[in-house]
Amino acid sequence: MEEELWRSVAVYFISFLAIGALDYEGHISIGGFATFVLAFIVTAIHFKLMVGYRKKEFSVLF
Repeated sequence: MEEELWRSVAVYFISFLAIGALDYEGHISIGGFATFVLAFIVTAIHFKLMVGYRKKEFSVLF
């Protein structure tokens, strides 16, 4: 689980940059603070999915 947490740090920065780029280009219109919140939500969803995937993967092996 610690590995997924560290991977999520990278996912947060990538999603923050992607959401910021979409906002800058005008594809979405959100405020400055909402960019941080939306990036956190995307990261939390990614973290939850990956932890669930890892638990299923290891339970099949053992």
